[in-house]
Amino acid sequence: TILTTLMLVRRQHGVKKRIFAALSPPCVFGDSVHEKTTAAVKSRVAFDSGASTSYSTVNTTTNKVAEKVLASQIIPTTHAINDDEEDKRNVYVLHGLMGQGKNWRGPITMLSEKLRESLPKTAFRFHLIDIRGHGNSPRFHDYAPHTIINAAKDIERYSKHHEIVPDVVIGHSLGGKIALEYSQSLTSLSSSSAKKRRLVFTLDSVPYEVEKDMFGAEFILKATEKLPEVVPNREYLKAQLAPLQISSGIIDWLGSNLVLANPGGAHVEGNDDTTKTSLTWQFDRKILRDLYESFQQTALWHALEEKDHDDVHVHIVKAEKSSDWKPDAMKRIEMLKQEEKVSYHVLERAGHWVHSDNPIGLINILHDELVKAENNR
Repeated sequence: TILTTLMLVRRQHGVKKRIFAALSPPCVFGDSVHEKTTAAVKSRVAFDSGASTSYSTVNTTTNKVAEKVLASQIIPTTHAINDDEEDKRNVYVLHGLMGQGKNWRGPITMLSEKLRESLPKTAFRFHLIDIRGHGNSPRFHDYAPHTIINAAKDIERYSKHHEIVPDVVIGHSLGGKIALEYSQSLTSLSSSSAKKRRLVFTLDSVPYEVEKDMFGAEFILKATEKLPEVVPNREYLKAQLAPLQISSGIIDWLGSNLVLANPGGAHVEGNDDTTKTSLTWQFDRKILRDLYESFQQTALWHALEEKDHDDVHVHIVKAEKSSDWKPDAMKRIEMLKQEEKVSYHVLERAGHWVHSDNPIGLINILHDELVKAENNR
């Protein structure tokens, strides 16, 4: 009936509205410097403008652990399950360059809710991890150089600290290449423990060396490197970056990485009101530079072609509107797909910012593959 149709339309609109209200600004190598201001970005900036660390709106737990372990937020499913370990799944989520784990809180919360409906007897725990030098994670200067390989070792230390082995790893852009490097250790873990097929999702992350500024990261990174460590406010950030034709959406997103330079409000002799409200970067720009250069220089075809694919299976998700991937690389991926060594998906109507461009499509891909994996256990 017409009434039923209207109700379905309103329900779908409500789901989209909830996703975009919850979404954080994208944690990416910038897809481009085109003008792009989303409701997600505005929501995130409003949330961060007071340098708040409150997560009361979502069912999350913040992990503040040992100094040499990555920080994370945990999004669990809330239904009650028994104590059988087979009913519990740990999922790691790795953000991209200049991002934070919290950037993924919105879409992952929606994915968790959808999985709870489809798999009521299985509990998923999503670990939104801050990569080294980002967010609340340590800088790991003792574990230099800051490379893809060492960033993957950070994930190994995180697993050892929490005494878990992830069933699924999801990585976006830089995080996708770290996930792929880490997947090689998952193969050895799977062969030495109970047989489980673990899944790795790389979201718009190329497995080859990058010769150019493929996602606009170099341009944006250079712009931030020219800014001081402490800035008076976010308006200062806009005044410095807008003349470079960097979009307001990207500027707002970068601004979400600014926190109070003097969060305790302690009196420092000579401080005026402006100094007390000054902001500083939550990420370490030197580490970002090193990680980005490592991303450019790292090829991981061997991680796709040589692993035991009965134990670890990689899903490559390419954004339909993302920067062009190399034709020869696409042929190589197609061959791997035909050999059933990888699965390949195209996320329609999305650029590199997959979780803000088409969050529903992305959630559907992840949901369907996770449900399929559970049903095949």
